[in-house]
Amino acid sequence: MNKTSLAVIMITLNEGHNLPRVLSNLKGWADEIFVLDSYSQDDTVDICLENNIEVIQKKFKGFGDQWNSALRSFNIKSDWVMKLDPDEVLSEELKKNIIEQISQSQFDGFYLKRRLWFMGKPLPVNQRILRIWKKGLCTFSDSLVNEYPSVKGLLGDCKGELKHFDSPNLDHWINKQNKYTTAEARSSYLNLGLAD
Repeated sequence: MNKTSLAVIMITLNEGHNLPRVLSNLKGWADEIFVLDSYSQDDTVDICLENNIEVIQKKFKGFGDQWNSALRSFNIKSDWVMKLDPDEVLSEELKKNIIEQISQSQFDGFYLKRRLWFMGKPLPVNQRILRIWKKGLCTFSDSLVNEYPSVKGLLGDCKGELKHFDSPNLDHWINKQNKYTTAEARSSYLNLGLAD
């Protein structure tokens, strides 16, 4: 590995419908790809193995716990690490700028601009999210949902677009929102100290 080597880490649960697209997007660009799976019931693990991707399975307790476990579980050789969701893809401009930025090494981590897509169409919603850091500098908040990375050091921005393809249909979106709102309610309940 050289100083511009980059590892991509994903966590999955039944992401077989998204993996072919994201793996195609990463092919020939990422030096390493790792997947921490939450015991998917679809073909997620099979797709990973067919693409020679190292996959480990761990019971899901919360997003923060799962991401921290992902950072600890793999023997990452690359100098840089990127958090990626299976329903995201990088524009060619973003890929180019990431490699340029990490080769200059002026920063310890980078924010990306994420554009939300819904049912195959782009939305006028852009988010600035921290997604890339030097290996060993990141930990995630211990959150059931809406986890966030904490990176020690100087942070910069990479130009280009990270496309987030949220929900191909309304049924998928409704099920996803039900799952997240239940987790948020549970988190609030635990934070109030009401649980036994």
